[in-house]
Amino acid sequence: MLKQINTGIILTTRFFTEELKNILNDSGALLILLFALIIYPVIYGIAYQNEVVRDIPIAVVDLDQTPSSRQLIRMTGATEQLEVAATVSSLSEAQTLFLKGLVCGVVLIPETFEKDLMTARQTSVTVYSDAGYFLIYKETLSGALRASATFGGAVEIKRMLAKG
Repeated sequence: MLKQINTGIILTTRFFTEELKNILNDSGALLILLFALIIYPVIYGIAYQNEVVRDIPIAVVDLDQTPSSRQLIRMTGATEQLEVAATVSSLSEAQTLFLKGLVCGVVLIPETFEKDLMTARQTSVTVYSDAGYFLIYKETLSGALRASATFGGAVEIKRMLAKG
């Protein structure tokens, strides 16, 4: 058994080095490799450098229905990236809106959101977005993260002020 494993490793190493030599000797393969690894990301980055997507319609699933969750929804809608197009009570409703193309993302606020905040436990807000459209995905995630971070910072400041 050990002999077979050693033979396999030796053959794999030999085939790998032979293929690597073949690639390095083939100018066409090197050009494609160079383009794919270096030039393409640079060109792609330059092409989309100034692209900004704003007011992406999202649905918010508010399972908590508390003043804290409503404040987070307002803050999410106030970001330049996102526009709260619908506030729904279930994830299936949000999925329907998403599949119909009425919203491009979904933000899910858990039912223990305010309770977790009041007891100083970490809570999570879930963001769903279509990663097929990179700019929309990136901006949806960025806007939700910005709103959540600002909200979390305000909660922490209030907590510290209360402690003196």
